[in-house]
Amino acid sequence: MATRYEKLAVRYEATVLIAANMSDLTWLKLVRTAVVDAGEGIAEVVG
Repeated sequence: MATRYEKLAVRYEATVLIAANMSDLTWLKLVRTAVVDAGEGIAEVVG
């Protein structure tokens, strides 16, 4: 019984880690896009 639960726990941890990594990458892309958009907006105002 313990080994079965251990396998489930390991699989769950791996899934959580993968999901966290994916969401981090998505978040970074959103932040980068927002920064680029803001930079272009500032450039238009200054220029």
